[in-house]
Amino acid sequence: MVGNTVSLYAYFLFRFLGDSFVYRLVNQALRTGDPDLIPPYRFFINDLYSVLLYLPCRDIGSDEEDFVVCRGQGLTQPERTSLQSSVGQLVTFASFISTTVDRELAYGYARTSARENVVPAFFEFHMNTQYDNTRPYAYVANYSAIRDEYEVLISVGTIFRLISIAQDLETGIWCIVLSLCQQHNNDIKHLMPTKRGRRKIKFVKFCPSPSPAELTFHETLKMNLFSKRR
Repeated sequence: MVGNTVSLYAYFLFRFLGDSFVYRLVNQALRTGDPDLIPPYRFFINDLYSVLLYLPCRDIGSDEEDFVVCRGQGLTQPERTSLQSSVGQLVTFASFISTTVDRELAYGYARTSARENVVPAFFEFHMNTQYDNTRPYAYVANYSAIRDEYEVLISVGTIFRLISIAQDLETGIWCIVLSLCQQHNNDIKHLMPTKRGRRKIKFVKFCPSPSPAELTFHETLKMNLFSKRR
């Protein structure tokens, strides 16, 4: 019964999301790092995070433990330079991240993202279903208004290791490979929360320290979970 309730709510939630202004505002608030912008959306953020916790990943289309999802978007030159100097480091995302299991679809988005002062980028995320200590992610295409985008939604704060970044000389697209990390990864445990050690770009936020917005996000989740238990 719980599973059916979650599935029904997920259907309405993602139908409402689509390309809605609410979803854009939530991600914009998370990306700014301003904790004062998050409270108005805390119930929405908590619901979205909770739905991702309960939705299964078995519909992604792979029986393997490891699978790949992709995303195409533009990067500014400073963002690209920052990524190039950060290979091997841990990165975390400052918003909910929409990806797809359709490689060609993501590559198409990358190709059309190029414009003045923005380079096309293709992100390849290597996931592992056996990791039980990560932020939630789920295959949401069955609940989306646009099912043929085969979307996998990844939660804000999910941690990856940046494996490589290289430009395809034929297409000019920058290909960025990342690998999912568990939250108890030893490298994460030893990261110190110092301002000097933190670097940010608009789309990807580099570890080690959480931003004020992230701290507010975590407190929001705790507050809502506590209120539900009362």
